[in-house]
Amino acid sequence: MVDKDQFQELAMGFEQSNRPFLWVVRPDSDKDLPDGFMEDGNDIVKFDVIKEKIDRLFEEAAFKERALCLEEMICSSARGRGGEDDSYKNLSNQLQLDRRG
Repeated sequence: MVDKDQFQELAMGFEQSNRPFLWVVRPDSDKDLPDGFMEDGNDIVKFDVIKEKIDRLFEEAAFKERALCLEEMICSSARGRGGEDDSYKNLSNQLQLDRRG
């Protein structure tokens, strides 16, 4: 967690970079943004909106299918390198938990 001064420095750094960015902050954090932040018409998207969109995305069949395909590619690659190390076991266990959840 960052304090208010650090938060404001991050905000100004993002804005002054002149690059597109997505910065997800907690719902009550926008009160700590520097005066004039994002006055060029860009919107600040709140955490709960991002969460809702991500939840909706995870419900889509095409997304699930692609995730399962990527999972198989990752596991296949790990198995090809021996696959019995702790990293592979941890990944495999996490993927199993995520699939059930």
